[in-house]
Amino acid sequence: MGLAAVALVLARRRALGPLPSVLRLVSGVLLPVLVILTVLGLLIWSPFWEFLRPLGIIEKDVRLGAIAATMTVGMIGCGLLMFRAVYRWVRSFGRNYEHSGLAVGFGPLYFFFRRRRISH
Repeated sequence: MGLAAVALVLARRRALGPLPSVLRLVSGVLLPVLVILTVLGLLIWSPFWEFLRPLGIIEKDVRLGAIAATMTVGMIGCGLLMFRAVYRWVRSFGRNYEHSGLAVGFGPLYFFFRRRRISH
């Protein structure tokens, strides 16, 4: 899963060329999930705890807290990514559309939209 997450990061950075919008959307959803699952997989892997034992980190004391922290940070991160996506989507209305007619509600919610003309 770690390799899949690295591959998605490279693909999203356009190292291999631009992605189609559908694949970009799917990779944006999969990437945080793969990162969370990779960290959780590392936390349940016993050789990882054997490696940390000389540093004084005991699996029984730290493991449940580390898993809970990973889940908490992952959920907060996913929530922030979703908020950013909705915010960008709402802002795109201001660039692409102008209202004409009766405005209802707030922000980009209007009764009638007209595509903004592109001046050449």
